[in-house]
Amino acid sequence: MIIESGFASVTRLIKHLGLPSRGIDLRAIEEERLAMIREITLPALIIHGEEDNLVPLQEGRELYQFLASPRKKWVVIPNADHNSVMLHGLETYSNPSGSFWLPEVTNVDHLKFDDLVKSSRFKGRKN
Repeated sequence: MIIESGFASVTRLIKHLGLPSRGIDLRAIEEERLAMIREITLPALIIHGEEDNLVPLQEGRELYQFLASPRKKWVVIPNADHNSVMLHGLETYSNPSGSFWLPEVTNVDHLKFDDLVKSSRFKGRKN
């Protein structure tokens, strides 16, 4: 799983963006969201722009910290804002450390999605 410019706290993001929230039970939404994040066990790459003003860097860091995955990686793209993460971090997207994702696979051209899902290395919550 790759998450770019993600956030852990919907409440803080709503407040950060100055969105109206009167009459909305943000606490319940927050608790449900954090519980869901803590159940994620898929390998995860969390990418965030160092200069992201839309979704603060701390939100991405906390998302990374809350993930239950034993195989996760936190990558901050220097000089990138919310809309330029891919531009500044193109190398991360083209090769996010293949050994992190599939250490035993050398020829991914023939790898099928079903093989990943069935693999014991890629267990996660099914919807």
